[in-house]
Amino acid sequence: MLAPIGALGYLVWVAVALGRWDGFGFMEERGWNSTPSLVGVWHQITAGLTRPLQLGYRVPVYVLFATVALAAVLTVMLWRRRGGGGLPVGAFAWASIVLGLFIGPGYFHAEARFLMPDFPVLLPPAVFLARRDARVAAAVVCGLALLSAWYGGYLLTEWTHSP
Repeated sequence: MLAPIGALGYLVWVAVALGRWDGFGFMEERGWNSTPSLVGVWHQITAGLTRPLQLGYRVPVYVLFATVALAAVLTVMLWRRRGGGGLPVGAFAWASIVLGLFIGPGYFHAEARFLMPDFPVLLPPAVFLARRDARVAAAVVCGLALLSAWYGGYLLTEWTHSP
């Protein structure tokens, strides 16, 4: 229940610090060249999936699409699972996805970072792995850690569009 209060408090703090009611959006636009637009993000994703792009540009689009799709599937699983928190946790998860996508197309390849507070969606895979052999769970976690490390290294060394 405190998470939304913290998020709202942050938005108020930014607004007061900048002397503008739209302080967060103002800084996103000025600092990151990113305007809040769900339509813009959706356009970037669909363009990346349907039009020929350079491989270096296509990889972040695929990662973003896969991350958002996986988060949506895990949110549905979380909502339907007993003991998964029910409506409050499911609503928080969906709100995190929508807000993460709403940040804007100017910096869309990093939209997945806005899903970091959406950790409750990891409860269904955690329960699944807890019921497996420790070696299987370790292999899955290590494989995902290596994939994450590769993508982080890719963004640091190959991706040239970060501000």
